[in-house]
Amino acid sequence: MSIASAFALCEAHEKAKVYAATWGHLFPEPGNYHGSIRVASTTYDGVVILQENIRAIHGSPWWYERIHEFVLPLHDEIEPGQVFDYQVCIVVESHNDDGDEYLTIEIEKKSRQYLMG
Repeated sequence: MSIASAFALCEAHEKAKVYAATWGHLFPEPGNYHGSIRVASTTYDGVVILQENIRAIHGSPWWYERIHEFVLPLHDEIEPGQVFDYQVCIVVESHNDDGDEYLTIEIEKKSRQYLMG
């Protein structure tokens, strides 16, 4: 075990507390949300979010991190220049760990529709 991995859990916990104290008012209410995420693959091996249509969930650092974690692996599925709409279900859950509340966001792919490319 490296020193970095020994402190990773503690640092993640502290980061979550700072996020909650600073941007907690931007976190969506726990529940299920449905919507779509439109993405395109670039010539340079990247995936770009063109549009998201998910009410009451955008605008927080949690959502920014989670949506990018969702789209990064898509570059294996999409050829450069292609555009897809992904229908998704987002599950927001509240957890309690020794008195500290934290929230998680999970994105489940329901379907995808080829648009162009």
